[in-house]
Parts: sequence; structure tokens; C-alpha cells
Amino acid sequence: MVNLLGDGYIRNINVRTPIFDDDELRRAIDAHYAGDEPQHSSAWALIINNIVLLELGLEIQTARSSHSSSRGMNDDIIPSFLKNCHRAIGNLDAFMTPSIAHVQALITLTLVAREFYNNATAERVCHAACQVGRAMGLHRSIGASQGEKNDDVERVRHRLFRVLYALDKQRVFMTGQPCDLHMFDADHRIGSTRDHKEGNSSISDAFDDMMTLWEEIYLNLYASRAAVASLETRAHRVRLVSSSAFQFAQTHSELITTSSFADGIADTDLMLVELLYGYQVSQVLILRCDRDDEQGLEKMYQFARSSLKVILEVGRGGLNTARLALLGSMFRRYPIVAFVELVAFRLAGLFSNGDYDSATQTDVSLLRAICDQLQILQHGNVPHSFYARLRVGLVWGLETLEAVGKAIIGLSPQPQQPTGFSPHRTENPRPTEPPPYHPASGSNPMILDILHACNIHPAGSNQDLPRLALGRRNDEVFGQGGLAELTSSSFATPGADRIDLGSGPLSTGQFGISSSVPPSHLELTSGSTSGNPNWNDFNLDFLQES
Repeated sequence: MVNLLGDGYIRNINVRTPIFDDDELRRAIDAHYAGDEPQHSSAWALIINNIVLLELGLEIQTARSSHSSSRGMNDDIIPSFLKNCHRAIGNLDAFMTPSIAHVQALITLTLVAREFYNNATAERVCHAACQVGRAMGLHRSIGASQGEKNDDVERVRHRLFRVLYALDKQRVFMTGQPCDLHMFDADHRIGSTRDHKEGNSSISDAFDDMMTLWEEIYLNLYASRAAVASLETRAHRVRLVSSSAFQFAQTHSELITTSSFADGIADTDLMLVELLYGYQVSQVLILRCDRDDEQGLEKMYQFARSSLKVILEVGRGGLNTARLALLGSMFRRYPIVAFVELVAFRLAGLFSNGDYDSATQTDVSLLRAICDQLQILQHGNVPHSFYARLRVGLVWGLETLEAVGKAIIGLSPQPQQPTGFSPHRTENPRPTEPPPYHPASGSNPMILDILHACNIHPAGSNQDLPRLALGRRNDEVFGQGGLAELTSSSFATPGADRIDLGSGPLSTGQFGISSSVPPSHLELTSGSTSGNPNWNDFNLDFLQES
């Protein structure tokens, strides 16, 4: 199977996370099966297992997206490979001895955990990989401590440090936990600071520069001490980091220009598309931290919409394996903070002026399309994976927005709805998902409770609609899977674990939420709502300051 799927792994996965040199990987696999490296046989057995699992998952998604197969033999063999990963995750100590093979095994296991498990598991495996890397001194150049420099060994160490450094920064913004690796603690030169014989920066250098920008964003705006800084200090830091983002855009302007995608996205442009998306997400991460800068917030919403439209462009015209790999990367490596900000912005607008205008409806349609795109990445036999849990949170947040909008414009119980307003629309539902929820009366059961809790009484709304109890739906099963993933900017979904969405605080004053609410993480669970028909806990913890 590794002979069958290995080339696909190199094309679709290793190109974004270059753990291996292509030819070296093929030779190492041949050596493993020939029994030439018994010392690292367990590490390479895990590596090969993970290579097969990652590429097999992509091919299953490709078949499902093209409707060529709803379920096949590949779906049935996925659990067998996952059992090997279960054993490895349960015994990470077996791979903690410093060696190149163990670092590579833990990195591939991190990719598997991000794809098939939740953030808590991926966090633990990635942290173990970084620990082994630091124990080996991967953040140091061997030339600095040894008289003779082995170019081949140094090249491998440098490549693995770049991979670990990027994984660490992605983990930081997906979980809110601090960095394990810092550029100021390393003597490698990565990104555009490297010397290039050809004189031009490559796209890999641009990704490296983006990760160093993310480290700067985290340390200045999202670290624990940065989050409690004064408003003036935070505004100054936002300007400081914005200048770094501007410098990044200037350095890599030819790579992140949008004009080259005017006629659509070619398969050869996929790495450039991811770079553009990552840059736009970086801008959102920066600009959202100064709530007093109205001009900056308007730019942030523009970047948010642009980044979500890039996701949709990837799937336009059909999804092949390469495009699905990119789509998964966009959801899994980058916080979906653009989605959160647009939901928060439109909720704030509804509460402040009660106007559900065409611009709001356009944003709702965009958000709904993102949820539909995310559905493609779910694996039917792993219902508690990151993608499934993320979609539960995004759909809940979107349907809350839609319910408020529906109530404010007085649509209940009229059957007609404006364009883009479809809280229960589901395209191509998969048999592994619970059926969409349709209230018997044609009205959303959250509407009156939301209005009462927010003290909103819209004209034209039907005051005689019966109050529907808010309880956990019987068909929701996501709350049973794995550890809850707690971050400081999340959707707490009724009946489900918290879904990771970002790591930065949102100002409470911006959305009219009382500052007396303690900054602890709140859960909206069936227990907190079933005894409270007015839903007084409706404060949307993703709008609260952490």
C-alpha cells in the first residue's frame, strides 16, 4: 500500500510539510522492508502507517466529493491503520529518544492527529515532537558546535526545524497554548533572510516568513501578558505588528497578488493560494485586537470576507485530491477567525440597529457556503474528528445569527425568506450525519428565547408563537468524543464540546456585553438551558473577553 500511495503522499502532503526528501523517503522505505535499519524499525513502521493513512484519507474524500462512491473498501480499512496510531499515541514515550527517525515519526503522527483526532490529541503529539527536536538541538546549527560540518545532516536538521517551527505556530493559533520553539532561541536562518544563490525568495521562504510573523503576532497580542496590557499598549503593538505584516506583503508581493487568480485557480497555483489565504488570516489576527480603530476594523472585515471567498474558490469547478489537500490545510492549519468575526459583527449589528439588510444576507450566504465546504472533509467512520466538531460549532453560530435575524425582521411565521437566508439548508447530506433539524411549527425554537434574553421586541413579530423549550437534540452525539478543546475564542455549542476557532480576545465593550461577566469559559449545555426557558446565559462566549 505504501508503494501505491507513497507518490500521492509526496505530491499532496509532503509538499506542504516537507518532512522527507522525496528520494530519501523512497530509499528509507526500501531499507525498512529489507530489514537494513532494525534500530529504528518501530519508528519507520509508524511513519509508513501514517503515510498510507493520510493519503488514503485524501483519496476517500476525493471519491466522496465526486459522488463516485459513498462508501467503499477504503473506508473499512481506515480503522485498522488508526488502531496503530492509537497504540502510538498511548505510548509516546517509545518515541522520545532523540533521533531523526523519532522526530519524523512524531511529526507524521501529528499530521494524523490533526486529521483524524481532535486538537487536544494533536497538541500533545506536536508538543512531544518539539520536545524531541529540542533535545536533539534541532534549533541549533551543528556547524556552531562542531569543527567539521556534514552538509547532508545539516540539511535534514534544518528542514526538520522549519517543519517543527511551522507546526508549533499553527498549533499555537489553533489551541491558544504558548509556543515551544522561538526564532530568537534558534541560530537557523529561515525565510527571506537565507542566502539564495538564485537571488530570489522562494515560496517556502514566504511560508517561513509568515510563521515568524505569527510568532510576533502571538508574543505581542495573544500571549497571556499581552492580553492584559492596557488599551494604549495593545493599540501600539497592533501598529507595530501591522508594519511587520506590511513588510511581509512588500517582500512577497508577487506571490500574494490576487490578480493572477482572476480567471480561476489552476492546480499549479495551489501553494500560492494557501500563501494568500494565510496572509489574509494573519491580517485578521492583527486587526481584530484594536477595537477602537474603526478604519482598522473595516479593513479586518474586508480581509475576513476575502479569505473566506478564497476557500470557496478552491472548490469551484470540482475537487481533486490536490485541491482537497489544500482545503483541509486551510481549515486545519489556520484559525477560522474570519468566520467568527463576521458572525460577531453581524450579531452586533442586529442588536444595535435591528436591520437585516442585503449586506448581512450576503455575509450569511458566504458563511453558509463555508459550512457546506467543510462538510466535504469529514470522515464518516470518525465522527468526532476535528472537522466534524468544527462544523458543529460553525453551524451553531451561523444558525444563531440566522435565528436572530429571522426574529428581528419578523419573518416568523411567514414562509417566505430572503435570499441567502436558509438556516436549515443542507446540500448533499451524507448518511453518516444526523438529519437536519426542522421545527414542526416552521419557526426556529431559539427565536423567542433569544429575543427575551436580549430584551428585543421587533415590530411585526408574532407574539402568540408558543415558547419552545431549549434542550439538547436527541440526534447530537458529538459531546461524547474525546477531550474538550478549550480556547479563549470559541463557540460553545449546546450538547457539544467546545470547538476551537482562534486564540485571541474580543473586547466586551464592542458588542454591548456587560464587563461584569467573569472572563472564565462558559459552556452552553443542555443543563444550563433546560432549567432556564429565557436563556439568560445567552452571552455567546466567543464574544466575551478571555
